Amino acid sequence: TYRRDRQKAIEDLGSRKIRYDDLVLVDRFEAKAEVIAEYNVDLYVDDQPEMLKNISAGVSVMLFRNEGNFDFKDRKWMLSDQTGKLM
Repeated sequence: TYRRDRQKAIEDLGSRKIRYDDLVLVDRFEAKAEVIAEYNVDLYVDDQPEMLKNISAGVSVMLFRNEGNFDFKDRKWMLSDQTGKLM
């Protein structure tokens, strides 16, 4: 996770009843992709499209929607030129 407060991250996981084997905190966006490669992660979940950009093609990704990345009124994803490409 991209956080500085390990204890708060542990508390957030506990409050959501999320079980985990290891908790890795990173201090920059690109570091998530590095840790995912190092740990041989095959499924990655995030709520920030920016985090998905550097994940290798062999890793399946899921993007959770929230008010920061999805306009629920218009029912559309909110992406920047950095994270999206309109077809």
